[in-house]
Amino acid sequence: MTPTEIQTLIQLAKDACVAKEGKAFASLFSTEAELIVGRDRVVGRGEIEAISTEYFRTCHAVTITIHRTIVSGDRAVVEWTWEAIAKGKRDRSDNAIVMDFQAGFIARWREYTSPNLSPASQ
Repeated sequence: MTPTEIQTLIQLAKDACVAKEGKAFASLFSTEAELIVGRDRVVGRGEIEAISTEYFRTCHAVTITIHRTIVSGDRAVVEWTWEAIAKGKRDRSDNAIVMDFQAGFIARWREYTSPNLSPASQ
C-alpha cells in the first residue's frame, strides 16, 4: 500500500469513530484482523464491528485530534487525542496506535492509551 492509501484509511477510521459508526469502522479491517486496546483483544471484522458498535453507543460528542502519523512500509503509528463523554464520565486519552496494513485493509490495530477520566460535569 502507498503512504497515501494508508493515510486515507487512518482518516476514514478517525471519521468512523467521530461518527460513532461501528460498521464503517470495522469495514476498514481485514476479515481476520486483530484489534487490541489495553487488555482487550478481538479478532475478526465481525467481532470488531460488534465491540465497536457497543462501545460507540455509550459515547457522546466524540472528537479526535491527530497529532502525528508516521508511515513506514505497510505500517503506521498514529498519535491522537480522543475525547468523549462515555458512561457518564468525560473520557480524554492520549493514544498511540500501531497499525499493520495488508491488501487495502487494516490487519492489526494495537492501541496504547493514557486515560484521563473525570466526571462529565467538569
